[in-house]
Amino acid sequence: MNILRVVSDLYPAVVGGIGIHAHEMSKWQPKLGHEVTVYTSNIDKSPVQESVAGYKILRFKTILKLGGNSFMPALLSQLFRTRNEFDIIHAHSHLLFSTNLCALVRRIGSHRRL
Repeated sequence: MNILRVVSDLYPAVVGGIGIHAHEMSKWQPKLGHEVTVYTSNIDKSPVQESVAGYKILRFKTILKLGGNSFMPALLSQLFRTRNEFDIIHAHSHLLFSTNLCALVRRIGSHRRL
């Protein structure tokens, strides 16, 4: 399966919580034969794209962080462009912004089905 994980913050930029959980899931799924890509914020000036522990990371510029939500306008356009490349889009956010973007993209339409 080709899996996209969307998470506001990712380990090691953020230690603990959803960031470490998303990292751990993302590093184990390729060992099971899955392709994993993570879309996340670039809060610590990491490379925009890189591969870590067997999965790909694409980081987006955060223009505003409000109430724990990272607002990344480029994330929405990237989700629209790539939504049909993934079998699963797994959104991680207890703070809603990135989860709502994923739900919006799904609502508008994704043509890929298992």
